[in-house]
Amino acid sequence: MKVPGIGAGPSNLVAEQVVQSFYASEAIAKGEPVALVTNGYTAAKCNTTDVCIGIAKEAIASGSWGEVIRSGWCDYIVTDENVAAGVLYVQADGVVSSIAEADIDTEAEIVLLVRKVGVAVTSDTGAVGEGLIQCL
Repeated sequence: MKVPGIGAGPSNLVAEQVVQSFYASEAIAKGEPVALVTNGYTAAKCNTTDVCIGIAKEAIASGSWGEVIRSGWCDYIVTDENVAAGVLYVQADGVVSSIAEADIDTEAEIVLLVRKVGVAVTSDTGAVGEGLIQCL
């Protein structure tokens, strides 16, 4: 939960996040993008047509409640690998992909912006990145 006045700085080295709890209808791994599927509190892994509501803060077992980072700093984001720093994160099928602003020139790429997850802060050469997220 967001606490006004608390963020990263000399007296607090923990970056600010907005976190909410959701009920998982399937197993969701730490760092995977999460979608709302029914009734306002049930979530599942995002696919390419879902609206991403956040990133799983920790692994969430099917049938359990777990925390989802809705916005702020996220140090563990499952990606499709090789994401450059400074590009936009967009949701893909169960992972987060990327798109450079300079490459947004087709209708399909504009639609991806609607499913924007955030911005990569560091380069990712493996399957996990970190960045600032802002989900619906």
